[in-house]
Amino acid sequence: MHLVFETDSSLTHLENTLKGFVTKYGSIEHLDQRVQISRCSDPTIVDDLVLWKTLSKPVCSLKETVHYESAELISVLTPRRVELLEFLRREQKPISVTDLAKKIRRNYKNVYDDIKVLSNNGLVDRLKTGREVMVSTRVKKIHIAFEDGDNYY
Repeated sequence: MHLVFETDSSLTHLENTLKGFVTKYGSIEHLDQRVQISRCSDPTIVDDLVLWKTLSKPVCSLKETVHYESAELISVLTPRRVELLEFLRREQKPISVTDLAKKIRRNYKNVYDDIKVLSNNGLVDRLKTGREVMVSTRVKKIHIAFEDGDNYY
């Protein structure tokens, strides 16, 4: 089985990525110099440099495609969690877990637990604002294909 998730990175996720680069490398110039000195021997720093330069542009949207070759993730995608992802995708803006639970008529604790699992698997962004936890989906598309040798169906 082969699972593919297509996501758009949230603004918070992009800002955190840039802050992580500053913490790790200091400045984009320092990272650029490090890449030139190492002559691209470490592909990770080259990838980080390309991503940092891309994210530094004024209008930038980062689309990620995540592939899973294991059926283990299917256990994450219960019907109730898929329902949450669909609702959040239609909502198109962050919503509090409390409001989400009310709108889909589910128990707050169950919704919170499902959001936590989805977040831990990179499918949902959580942002704590005061006492509320705001959530939004990162998933735009989910593709599930069954493998038969080298072919997917």
